Amino acid sequence: MNRSVTKEMRDMATDISKWRIKKEYDRYGFDYNVRVDRIIVGLIGELVFKAALEEADIQFETSFGTVGYDKYDFKINNKIYDIKASDCNGTYKYLNLLYSEDQYQSGLINNYDYVVQVFIDGKERGGKFNIKNCKNAVIVGYVNFCDLPKYRQEPKHYGDNYCVKLSELNKFELI
Repeated sequence: MNRSVTKEMRDMATDISKWRIKKEYDRYGFDYNVRVDRIIVGLIGELVFKAALEEADIQFETSFGTVGYDKYDFKINNKIYDIKASDCNGTYKYLNLLYSEDQYQSGLINNYDYVVQVFIDGKERGGKFNIKNCKNAVIVGYVNFCDLPKYRQEPKHYGDNYCVKLSELNKFELI
């Protein structure tokens, strides 16, 4: 499901990231600017998902913009959805949904039901995120949280303890 990333979304994500960066722990030892970019990407992903729900007139609860581990990103019909947002350079077809072990453990504690993958553009060559180039997003699909263990792998990079191929995700329209 293709979506636009509006200036309002970019501005809101930037504003919230300024206070969240002061409160969140550094999960992977990234440099300050990379951490801010990761927060912004995640917030934009949540805003895109929220806009899609509102457009479809789906009732939901959200803990948008909270600091640290929230109990959930979205709750729809008493089901908990965790939004995973990743930046890309316009193409995402060869990417995967990646989930870290600490996120998985938190999801177990908080009884997550689904993990939703959102890709947003704005990634430049060399891997740097440029919010000015972030104009489009795609909600690729979701996986049942309880199915994540069958995608367990030896991590190669930060946060890729579970790796789900996009072709194995359920389409967002099924929610």
